[in-house]
Amino acid sequence: MGTEPADPFSRPTNIEIELADAQQPITQQDQQIIQSQQQPNALLQQIHQHQTTIIQLLQQQYATDMQQLQQQYGTTTQRLQQQILQQTTTIQQLHN
Repeated sequence: MGTEPADPFSRPTNIEIELADAQQPITQQDQQIIQSQQQPNALLQQIHQHQTTIIQLLQQQYATDMQQLQQQYGTTTQRLQQQILQQTTTIQQLHN
């Protein structure tokens, strides 16, 4: 007969190929690839830190604004209540 079928066990499997690749020393090109992938990660970390800082500043500003609004509301409410009381007293005096 002609050629016999190749023995499937004589060829390296994908796992064996990956293991052989993993055992190779890191080349300069590999090192450059690793560094180029780390740079965006460092940028993303910086962006995340800036976002965190911005969020904290916004939260502080929000808390300050809310406190001021509550004080203004309280002051305005007291002033309006006094005006209403004065006007009510004036109206009652006019009716009497």
